[in-house]
Amino acid sequence: MSLKCSGSRSYARTTFVLGSVALLSCLPVALPGAESPAEQTAQRYWEKAWTKCGDSYYEGSYVQVTEFPTKNVTFKVTSQTVEEADKLNGIEWQGVMVATPTVHRVIWLGDPNNPPYMSKPSVGRWEKPPFPIVRALRKVQGRWFVPRHYGYDPNLPSFGRDPWLDLETFSGDPIEGPRFDCSRIAAALAGVEAKP
Repeated sequence: MSLKCSGSRSYARTTFVLGSVALLSCLPVALPGAESPAEQTAQRYWEKAWTKCGDSYYEGSYVQVTEFPTKNVTFKVTSQTVEEADKLNGIEWQGVMVATPTVHRVIWLGDPNNPPYMSKPSVGRWEKPPFPIVRALRKVQGRWFVPRHYGYDPNLPSFGRDPWLDLETFSGDPIEGPRFDCSRIAAALAGVEAKP
């Protein structure tokens, strides 16, 4: 996995994780080489937004997740110009965090509250994602914030709520969904892959 930050050198180190589908364990997302404050903050964001089980990252909802093998995801942080008006509003740094997986697959974990054909686990085919996953990031008066909404446009309607979430109190991406129980994902994969 590599993490690159605009204006700095590239980092290309590989983390090897031992394990199998049957023995998955929850591990934090690791971005080797994160040195700048923005890179370190991006690492904290992905650790909270995604769940790492074995050698894959997962994001999604309680009943459906998307799997990204760790070896097939690159991370990048790019800074953007802070205009004078932004500075007067307390913005010290702004940019985007980009996760670019080269393959993914969707896993339906099953839900007993759905009709029978949707209650059992199923696994989709590996495919190339249509676009990278982009999240905005900004530092305001010493604190880091991410948008409440999907993508990186914080100017979408927020229905009376602050469009930015403080990363210190951020417990899971409202877009990506909550952190997952790795054993549930392992059970779904084992149940599907055991079939002829």
